[in-house]
Amino acid sequence: MTPAGKDDRRRGDGEAAGEPPPPLAEWFVAAIGLVVLLTSVGYLLYDGNGQSQPPAPAIRMLDIQPQQGRFLVRVQAVNESRTTAAAVRVEGTLKRGNELVERSELEFDFLPGRSTREGGMFFTADPRGLQLELAARSYRAP
Repeated sequence: MTPAGKDDRRRGDGEAAGEPPPPLAEWFVAAIGLVVLLTSVGYLLYDGNGQSQPPAPAIRMLDIQPQQGRFLVRVQAVNESRTTAAAVRVEGTLKRGNELVERSELEFDFLPGRSTREGGMFFTADPRGLQLELAARSYRAP
């Protein structure tokens, strides 16, 4: 062994020791890994910035089903925000003009951000012939 060869191995310089450069496939896999890492970090930063918005539950009627002398109004709660809400209270009212005919309530225990949940409210009067109003009335932080 020559002293020059000994110095090359000590430096860890692969090309000086006669090793070939890394194959193109290794560079390709490393580039994919870098893209995945940067995308993940970017998404986490983007998603974390939306946490300061309050929950935004919206209530939609799915359908009305007659059931043994009463009527089931199936509803869907959609949380448009990224922030989770707990104990979301939904109120349904039946009106004839300005007259309140009947009221029903429903509570969703947990409504995560950007999610939907379904539930139902029962009424004794037929909602199909009256004005049905649905609204989210309250929530609490989980």
